[in-house]
Amino acid sequence: MKNYIKLSLVFLFAFIVAGCTTEQSLENTEEIKIGVVETTDNKNKSFIHWYDEELKEMAVQNLKYANLGHPFTKPVYDADEVYLIPQGFIGKKDAKKVISINQKDFTITEYPIPNIALQDVAVIENYLFVNSNLNYQTHLSRFDKETEDFSEKTIEAAYFESMLSVDDKLFLFGTMDSNPDANIIENYLYVLDTNFKLLETVNLIDIGNGAYKFLLNNRDLYVSLPGTKQDRPNSVLLKINVDTLEKEVIDLEIDYPDSLVQYKDQLIIAHSDVVTGEGTVVTILDLETKEKETVDLEMNVFCMDIYEKHLIVCDGEKIALFDLENDFVLLKEITVEKKEETYLSNLIIID
Repeated sequence: MKNYIKLSLVFLFAFIVAGCTTEQSLENTEEIKIGVVETTDNKNKSFIHWYDEELKEMAVQNLKYANLGHPFTKPVYDADEVYLIPQGFIGKKDAKKVISINQKDFTITEYPIPNIALQDVAVIENYLFVNSNLNYQTHLSRFDKETEDFSEKTIEAAYFESMLSVDDKLFLFGTMDSNPDANIIENYLYVLDTNFKLLETVNLIDIGNGAYKFLLNNRDLYVSLPGTKQDRPNSVLLKINVDTLEKEVIDLEIDYPDSLVQYKDQLIIAHSDVVTGEGTVVTILDLETKEKETVDLEMNVFCMDIYEKHLIVCDGEKIALFDLENDFVLLKEITVEKKEETYLSNLIIID
């Protein structure tokens, strides 16, 4: 069922230095609060449009990456760094690196990962963990940012939808027994330690799949599951305690739960088809009472995040600010001046 290959070595690349840093001078960085990633799938060309909290554009950062960020995943934040994956050209996905953006000086640091089709990144202390899927074979990589040591586990017949770190553990959603000819999607939560030892397995088959978006609130992990095991539309939000792995299924009664953000004691869940980016409604879930209400934002929620009391929404063309203290009133909306061959992939929030 599973063939594990474990490596431990230091990779030296003639063309790249691990942890190398690039600089681009940006002005008024203390006012930068929101970033929008613009990228393309056929050129090493990306841009980050940086805005203040009122969506006044402060700078545009030019980067030589293709497919930077991905709407299926959100940026990963750790200390002062924001981590993104530039996958590389479509059809190849061979950029073989993770980058981080420093939130203080906006310098870019690159970390080499010698696999293609990188999908997710997680951070535990000095380690970067990276998941890559190719032809129903998964590579789980661990890169030490200080020593540049690299180790890897290869899992046959596996496919992981997403990965995150919780304390000193990795949480992965997907399957280690993938059968592309099966008529159902077998979805599990796997908990691993930092040496890739499997600690726990949680069966999610009858709950749902498509666990690309999640949010950790204290010791509870909330996970959007927009598909059923038959790959039909689903309306389920999964709540799972990260200590006990106790599960609670919350039916939102609207299909395609996707991006999640938290404001005070409420979760805001977008209902959006992750493939098309279509869907204008959000559910507001009270974490204490479990009461639900919905709001139609009247714009597609391709991705969203929060800065202070504002909900920030991107529909793939525009970004908008909604007032969370005043019934989601639209405060401002601007169009991102992007190139013809590019698309918007992610939002970045600067603390």
